[in-house]
Amino acid sequence: MNIISRAIIDNIPFFIILGILSLFGDKYEYIKSLRTILAKFIIPSIMGYSTGNFFAKKYGGIASVVVLATTFHSYNLTSFLEPIIIGIICGFIVKKYLEVVDNYKIEGTEMIFNNLGISIISIFISFSVHIILPYYTIIQNFIKKEISTFLFNNHFLPLFAIFIEPLKVFFLNNLINHSVFSVLGLMELNDKGKSIFLLLETNPGPGLGILIFFYLKARGNKNNQNSKELLSNIFIQFFGGIHEVYFPYVLKSLKYLIA
Repeated sequence: MNIISRAIIDNIPFFIILGILSLFGDKYEYIKSLRTILAKFIIPSIMGYSTGNFFAKKYGGIASVVVLATTFHSYNLTSFLEPIIIGIICGFIVKKYLEVVDNYKIEGTEMIFNNLGISIISIFISFSVHIILPYYTIIQNFIKKEISTFLFNNHFLPLFAIFIEPLKVFFLNNLINHSVFSVLGLMELNDKGKSIFLLLETNPGPGLGILIFFYLKARGNKNNQNSKELLSNIFIQFFGGIHEVYFPYVLKSLKYLIA
């Protein structure tokens, strides 16, 4: 959880930019294209690079970006958790490889083994991810179709919040919204002209409550710098609809996740 929090906190400016751009809606084609490129490619790449660097400086990040390029080619990322997981896996593997190289290194060959080895490892992980992705997609589709349909058909709609909010904190909000509720919501919209599904994941209430709590706590501790940051995050989360800004605060402790 600490790694996920650090990956978000270190890259908060990107989410602020995304939040500001979302205020313009789809009115301007240039801004819409910029927002799409940032959300689909730039921010996931930066998240993966940052996470990989936590384990192995520079080389872990490079391997993560190469592997993410494979996912961009054959799979649409549905959350920011996926590039973080890829970054963790790549960073860990690269870290272990560099430890082996350090133990058995030959004088003067460090650069060759580092650069060539990292290149080969990056390509190998990319091929592995390419093989695994179809199975991951099958699991994802099962969750999207079977589980959500079962909960709705059996009138368990209020229980959705118990699943939605913890999953959102682990950066599965885009997967939940665009892959599940948007599909179900549009289907119901065509039949009935309205749908509660379109409002389930986008509800800003829980995130707003968490941010206000931390804001009041920071004000009570007279931490002006932190309170100013939280105030801007409240604006971004509530008006910009960027939920990711409050995730690191929840991930600091399990009790906040329960709240």
